[in-house]
Amino acid sequence: MDWQHILIDNWHVKLVAAVMIWAAWIDGKELRVPNWLTFPMVLTGLIYGTCVGGWEGLGAALERIPVDYKTEIGSWLLGRIQKSVSAAAKGRSPDAASDARNLWALGRIGA
Repeated sequence: MDWQHILIDNWHVKLVAAVMIWAAWIDGKELRVPNWLTFPMVLTGLIYGTCVGGWEGLGAALERIPVDYKTEIGSWLLGRIQKSVSAAAKGRSPDAASDARNLWALGRIGA
């Protein structure tokens, strides 16, 4: 067997497995997984889903985010939509495409 191919092929799966083992060790030691380890993995999953599947991949990745992060992302998206509505009320032109994307993302995460 060629060790170089074994180590390089599916490197992303090996990285996720290593981080999951590290998270399991921290969880066993401290009885919780810290956000500084969880949040980058969620963000990496969103980026990977977008790169592999485009908008559909991003939507599928958004549906699989843990509930506590969904509420934070939902609040952030609602804040962006509210700022856009406030800008429209003040006479500034709203970005309708941005609002549509925010509403789409909000619907996909189900927050």
